[in-house]
Parts: sequence; structure tokens; C-alpha cells
Amino acid sequence: MPQIKTILVPVDFTDYSNNVVDYAVMLAKPFKAKMILIHVIEPFAYSTTDTLMITDHYKALKEISRRLMEALHLKVSQKGVKVRSLVVRGVPYAAIVEQAGKHRSSLVVMGTHGGRAGQLLGSERRVLALALERLGAHRPALRWIEQANVSDTAFDQLTR
Repeated sequence: MPQIKTILVPVDFTDYSNNVVDYAVMLAKPFKAKMILIHVIEPFAYSTTDTLMITDHYKALKEISRRLMEALHLKVSQKGVKVRSLVVRGVPYAAIVEQAGKHRSSLVVMGTHGGRAGQLLGSERRVLALALERLGAHRPALRWIEQANVSDTAFDQLTR
């Protein structure tokens, strides 16, 4: 059976994403694995108004994301799973791969049907899958589960 020690879970705070977090908790418990929740804020250009006031959208998004992440962190920790949460800035697929490597993730569990901020385009999804596959070549236990509604059969295959 593979050793699953760290599960990286990208989130976008949608209901679908929250279901993915619940699924990751279910996976983490039997392995006593640590979860890392990550929310990626895409680079956002500054905008100016007709009065030439510059609006820093990132600052507002980071604060909102921080508050939502705190609530999600609490929810996971109350279920008895050790958890760490991150809010980072970057291109989602690149940030996910970077954090998976940085934290030596054994498993990446993510949804694909959130809002646009949480969805990866087909090409982005292929790049993410390829990058995680290459990362996993160095750690055979690294796996990627894309949907929250994975069957019990898939869970059994994962835990073999």
C-alpha cells in the first residue's frame, strides 16, 4: 500500500470545492495524512477609475480568501486531520505543481467544476497533469484525483 503522508487540496471556496475537501478528509484519516489547503489568486491587473484612483484588487481578494481559508481550515481540523492552509498568488496550475513539490505531496485532490477561478482550461489541465506526473516520477506514491465523486472502487485502487 502506498504511503500517503501529505495531501494537497487546491480550493476555490465553491460548494463543489468544499465537497472535494470533504473527500480529501476521508482519504487523509486512514493514512493519518496531513492536508495542505491551497487557494491560488491569479495575477490581476490594477485598475484606475476616472478620478485616477488606483484600485489594488489583489489586496481585497487576499483578505477575502484569507477569511474563507480560516473557516475551511477550522472545519478540517475539527474533523481530526492535521491541516495547513496557504493563499498564494500565481497561475493556478503552476502554483499547484510548485506547492505539491515544495511540500512533498503524496496526493493532489482537486475538483474541476468550480467558478472560472477554480476551473482549468483543457490545456492547463494537461500541463498540470504532465507536471504532476513528472513530479510523481520522483515519488511513486504521488497521485492526482480530479473529481470529488470518485467511486469506492477508485478509493480501493488508490489504497492498494
